[in-house]
Amino acid sequence: MLRFISTSIAVCILICTSGSRLWSQSFELGGGLGGSLYDGELSSDYFLGRFQLIDPAFNIYARYNFHPNMTVRLGFLQTSVRGDDNINLREDRRRRNLDFRSNITEFSLIGEVNLPGFYPDLSRGWFVVYGFGGIAGFFFNPTTIYNGRVVELQPLGTEGQGLSAYPDRQPYSRFSISLPAGGGVKMALTQNITMSIEIGLRKTFTDYIDDVSTTYAPFNLLLRENGDAAAYLTNRTWEFLGTTPGNYAPDSRRGSPTSKDWYISGFLGISYHFYTTDVASYFDSSCPKF
Repeated sequence: MLRFISTSIAVCILICTSGSRLWSQSFELGGGLGGSLYDGELSSDYFLGRFQLIDPAFNIYARYNFHPNMTVRLGFLQTSVRGDDNINLREDRRRRNLDFRSNITEFSLIGEVNLPGFYPDLSRGWFVVYGFGGIAGFFFNPTTIYNGRVVELQPLGTEGQGLSAYPDRQPYSRFSISLPAGGGVKMALTQNITMSIEIGLRKTFTDYIDDVSTTYAPFNLLLRENGDAAAYLTNRTWEFLGTTPGNYAPDSRRGSPTSKDWYISGFLGISYHFYTTDVASYFDSSCPKF
């Protein structure tokens, strides 16, 4: 899949640039403000309830316009996502009582298709719908509040990572790959300034953005080998009920390892165009129209 996406982007660039003059291209720098939310084991089962936990986000990008219909951009995104069992409608989830927040730093390579072609000289096509898709790498770091302080969850091994009894459970990486896809609208405010609104889904290849994926390790074993925090934070029913820690069945389901985590980001963006020659030259291209 990843090889197919990167090959497709490269082929599109070669097809378009081979049939057009280099001076017909343009370059943009831009950025945006918006918000992000997450989908995973700690999401609310009520869809609209997930919007209670939107965190701020910003991005910056460099966009290469090699044809009015097609562009490629390099992007940087900084945001955080969070989940909380307390907003779930299911009693068993509220009883589990887990929560997290994870900072996300993303670097992406994305291709865009403008329908119809985008012409920021305001003569035609100054307002377009666009779709995008690509590949990204991102860093994440799930945390929670415990005893009044922020605690990083990955080093604790809350699902038995590192235990002698679970040799197959190793600490998960805090870096993963995602496949961004989405769409939006662009509007040329002037020949040099463009405004955009977009929303994009990120399909990831990790199930640990929220530190929850598989089954519970035995409480006493976690306590002995991974420490107090790992044992107490693997299941927080004891806080919910006001009882002693360890009120769960070992090896019972904690998460859903077959369903990877997602995050969703939306932005209002502004960008500035840099042309290599006069604006009209940007549209002098023999790349096929779509």
